[in-house]
Amino acid sequence: MSRTFERVLGRLLSESKRRRFLVEAEDCKQEGYWGAGGAGMLFICTEDQTMLLLLRASWVDQPGVWGNPGGAIGEEWTETPVPPGNQIKNENEYKVSAMRETVEECGSLPPGFSTGQIKTTVSYEDCGWSYKTYICDISLDQKEAWTPKLQSSDNETDEFKWFGIDELPSNLHFGVKFMLSRALSLF
Repeated sequence: MSRTFERVLGRLLSESKRRRFLVEAEDCKQEGYWGAGGAGMLFICTEDQTMLLLLRASWVDQPGVWGNPGGAIGEEWTETPVPPGNQIKNENEYKVSAMRETVEECGSLPPGFSTGQIKTTVSYEDCGWSYKTYICDISLDQKEAWTPKLQSSDNETDEFKWFGIDELPSNLHFGVKFMLSRALSLF
């Protein structure tokens, strides 16, 4: 992991900011989830210290909050706790789903993107159900080439915006809050 990425993420996740994003864990927060699991990607550009967030459309769950591209693995309702043997065990299935969801919600992956740009992963677990967020560091050149092309092919996103790491909006999706509260502990 590059020192620049660590420094930017460390600044983003200073202790006072981590408290702001903290989401307390509870046993089985929900009775069920859409999909057998879920995955998404958070894009950070350490060169200009920004993060891409998507404003969720009014018709989706958790409307009007800023999130990252991501979604369900599978098209069925999954009860929690997830019975042993029904949990997703293949890490590649999460990664492929995260990239697919990014293409659906952003129109494409950043030009020249490679999985080597995934710097870390944050996992949310709830009684056997799991959501993985892959945190990616893209170059300023990739960001500048990708930004004008950002468009939602599934109409789940009303707006795309690169936020400075010190200027994140207050209306963040709970999954982004969870991810930000946990990411620093992975280093």
